[in-house]
Amino acid sequence: MFWGLGSDGTVGANKDAIKIIMDNTPLYGQAYFAYSAHKSGGVTVSHVRFGKEPIDAAYLIQKADYIACHSQSYIKKFDMLQQAKEGTIFVLNISSNANLDEYIPKKVRKEIAEKKIQFYRIDANKIADQLGLPGRINMIMQTVFFQLQVSCHQKDASSS
Repeated sequence: MFWGLGSDGTVGANKDAIKIIMDNTPLYGQAYFAYSAHKSGGVTVSHVRFGKEPIDAAYLIQKADYIACHSQSYIKKFDMLQQAKEGTIFVLNISSNANLDEYIPKKVRKEIAEKKIQFYRIDANKIADQLGLPGRINMIMQTVFFQLQVSCHQKDASSS
């Protein structure tokens, strides 16, 4: 699940990711994109699935292996970890200057601990600005997704 900000490129990056994975791996994919009424600047939630078997799931993701929050303000507004499985990867795009203990609500920190969530933070906005792409964090967050998925699958393969 990818929680994005309308016009930050999250939906387009997820559409590209599905195509890349389906064209270059034996996996099947499916996605559903939910938008708020305010497309530009509003909330988008991308429900993206991949698997070895064809996917015919006409419902939103109930248990997520990967959750990304592309807008740091969302961590206080939405219960985005509700669908997290134990061990879910959670990536938060947050300013490198932000104090996580102050910024992330206690309820969320408790849920991260209880579900043994693998937590990562990145300042994608700062990186996008440095690259001359202010506000366009989609490529940075997509790179994080691919890197974490490759790392996760390498760990799984080495432990089997």
